Amino acid sequence: MQKGELVKSSYSVKVESYSSSKYPLNSKTFWVAIVCIGLGVYLVVEGYKKEGLQLILLGLGLLGVRDAIRKLEKR
Repeated sequence: MQKGELVKSSYSVKVESYSSSKYPLNSKTFWVAIVCIGLGVYLVVEGYKKEGLQLILLGLGLLGVRDAIRKLEKR
């Protein structure tokens, strides 16, 4: 390269927002949490209280974590 030559480059970056009007319905974590809670309730009704309560708490935890991640994404 000779002295005085210019190097030009151009980059374009497309940033997509995760916030949409259908937020919870298109989140895989949301659906996994709902399935965990539903299965947990079923297990409690069937008499498997320990396993059922663990699944219910797991589902609630997933919903809480997903909400926290979404709040951080908005910043």
